[in-house]
Amino acid sequence: MPTLITILTWVIALYQAWSIGANDETTAPVVSGRALSINQAVIAGSIIGILGAVFLGASVQGTIGTGFLYKPLTEDYALVVLLSSSLWLTFVSYLGLSVSTTHSTIGALLGLGIVTAGLGDVNWQTIGIIILGWLISMPAGFFFTYLGTKAMKILKTKSEKPQEFEQTCTRLLVLSTALLQFSRWGNDVGNAAGVIYTLLDPAVTRLICALAMTFGLIVLGRIVIGNVGERMVTLTPSAALISQVVATPLIFIFAFLGIPLSGTHVMISAILGGGMALKAKLDMKLIRNFAIAWALSFVVPALIAAAFTAIGSTLGFLSFK
Repeated sequence: MPTLITILTWVIALYQAWSIGANDETTAPVVSGRALSINQAVIAGSIIGILGAVFLGASVQGTIGTGFLYKPLTEDYALVVLLSSSLWLTFVSYLGLSVSTTHSTIGALLGLGIVTAGLGDVNWQTIGIIILGWLISMPAGFFFTYLGTKAMKILKTKSEKPQEFEQTCTRLLVLSTALLQFSRWGNDVGNAAGVIYTLLDPAVTRLICALAMTFGLIVLGRIVIGNVGERMVTLTPSAALISQVVATPLIFIFAFLGIPLSGTHVMISAILGGGMALKAKLDMKLIRNFAIAWALSFVVPALIAAAFTAIGSTLGFLSFK
């Protein structure tokens, strides 16, 4: 008979997985380039994303589940991490912002680890590797897309049939989006499935969480896709293609290495790089709001988790032995 803590942990894990899908902007460029409708992008993204979560997500799931603290994640640990990060995701989603679930989960893990056993309970070497990954991936996404878009503009200018050039880019954009969605969900599923890593077979937890992510994508993800793909900046099919081509290998490589990465940061950085190269109009107010939310996505969940841990252990509701 499962305990109340086990049931609550699973419920919140599935809720977080749902939130991840609801904040997934991966297919925004393909919609912006009018290669697919939003409904088509959601359906295709769901199918491909499930495959990526199941077959590519094992490494990141294991890193989050066992790589941050020098002790296994118990049910009480998992409950605090999931609840802390999910509350933050709910708040920013209400504001219409797409943030990093990876940052939120890792921040919650840090807050919990520091309160339960101090700074020595945190695997700072792993944290350092992940922070280095963040510092590399976002500038790389921006600058490589910027340079690639500039090069694509030159090729388009030299093309005898510019319209056919963009049509070809549109078809390639669909393929690159499929590869990116596969990589993206392979990275992101670990944020929900990682904290319940020891509670059930890892592959089963990834599948269940991927299905919850699909439900979130269907219900609210279409709104995020529209906001990022159209409101922030409008790209040509060729620029959208470059943003996908740059983001896909970055996310895939980090997911393969088992290093949790913010797919949101990489994708939006790449989109902004394309917009800057095109000298397109940018919604600076929206970009500013994104930047603030990103900066807080590591700190706020850590503070929430620390508070839950201290209160829960003091009142005897939770055990962190």
